[in-house]
Amino acid sequence: WRLENLHNEKTLKKLEEAEKKGEESSLVGGHEHIKSMSKWYHQVLNSGQDFTQAPGLNPSGLGAAQYILIGLGGLYGLILLTFICGDTLAMEMPNGLRYYHLMKKDKKVLHFQHLFIPAGFVLLLILFALLVFALFAGLQFGMGSWNFPDFVVGATYDLFQGEELLWRLLYLLLAILFITSLGQLLSQFIRKAYIPSAIIALLLVTYSVIHTHEVMKTIIKWIPLTYLDINTVLQFSNGENSWPTSGDFLFGRNSLGIGALVLLSCTIIFYSTSHFLFTKYIYRKA
Repeated sequence: WRLENLHNEKTLKKLEEAEKKGEESSLVGGHEHIKSMSKWYHQVLNSGQDFTQAPGLNPSGLGAAQYILIGLGGLYGLILLTFICGDTLAMEMPNGLRYYHLMKKDKKVLHFQHLFIPAGFVLLLILFALLVFALFAGLQFGMGSWNFPDFVVGATYDLFQGEELLWRLLYLLLAILFITSLGQLLSQFIRKAYIPSAIIALLLVTYSVIHTHEVMKTIIKWIPLTYLDINTVLQFSNGENSWPTSGDFLFGRNSLGIGALVLLSCTIIFYSTSHFLFTKYIYRKA
């Protein structure tokens, strides 16, 4: 990496001299790439962590935890979360809640428990797995650096490993709550255990297919399902402008924060609606 960086800095110096003379660069789009590589090199030096085989690869305890979260944040991870969280709710809601209501249980407490207990259990299970994998990787490669830079060519803002790890954990929690609350809402209308989960999974798969179409470019930022996959949020706010693999099609630096607020708002809407429907149903049966 040291030799490559010396070569990059030498190339940058030549490019800057050519620009001053008004000459056209022979590297089409390569100038920004070399600048990004050089910047990444110095950021790794400042982090104190050993260099990796390639930018973006990080064999360490923190890196292992991040790789797992990358998988859970993608389509297959979201579908897995859907069936883990959704089936429990579909089996208990609303029949199980009506049973406990006959035992004079408070409706608000029941409804709250049937959202947050399954969500909390799944989150704790995932956190335990993350801790185990991080410890194993840490024993072999070291725990890694919180300030290790995540390399994205042409990025409009810097994102470091520790910051990304926290965002991925937050999005994991919000995705679990989003899916669980949506499953809770669907179970008010559908009494079969697996149907709500299947509907959510079908919705996720369908959107993953259509969200890369050209027509979605201008409206993707306004669709809540976009923010359910944090990989998509990072992919479409990195400033590269290469649809549909990457680009600046969301809200740039603010995309992660706005996406989190969107998911939280949807969760509140789903939960409030299902709570209203559940309460009214109980009253009709009383």
